[in-house]
Amino acid sequence: LEVAGAALESGRPLEMHDSVEIGGVRIPSPESADPASPTRSMTINYAGPEGTFRRVSFSSLINKQTQPTDFRDKVVMVGVTAQGSGDRLFTPLSSGIGMSGIEIQANIVRTILDRDFLSPLDAPGEMVGCILIAGACVLGAGRLRRIALLVGLLALGIAILTASALALRLGQV
Repeated sequence: LEVAGAALESGRPLEMHDSVEIGGVRIPSPESADPASPTRSMTINYAGPEGTFRRVSFSSLINKQTQPTDFRDKVVMVGVTAQGSGDRLFTPLSSGIGMSGIEIQANIVRTILDRDFLSPLDAPGEMVGCILIAGACVLGAGRLRRIALLVGLLALGIAILTASALALRLGQV
């Protein structure tokens, strides 16, 4: 939040019940329901797998292989990306070794600066989706047999994946 605030040249964040606002950007992050642990969370919209953001090694800075102009008008974050550093977490887009903490932080900053937030599907939307899927399964199992049932279930699976990808593209999770 501090890095995004610095990039937006803003002051302190303003906390509201359902969001945090910084530099004119409203970040959807509702307060936790548990008063004993007053935390907030934001779903990260990952830009891509590890390596999506440009990396510059410390040695290239020391050896002057990187020019200061390479950093002009950029958000610069410093962190460790080595596999053995211990600062790795599994994400929806990480490989078998997890994504480095600094890359996760870069994705958080990108999500905020691009205002590319993901928000959960509301309860009625979830209910409609579940009813449609269950209804399609019941109808398919009751009316179709053998190959037709297999093709129908395969088509349903493809439809679910397509609808999920479309919902993700529209910012709904």
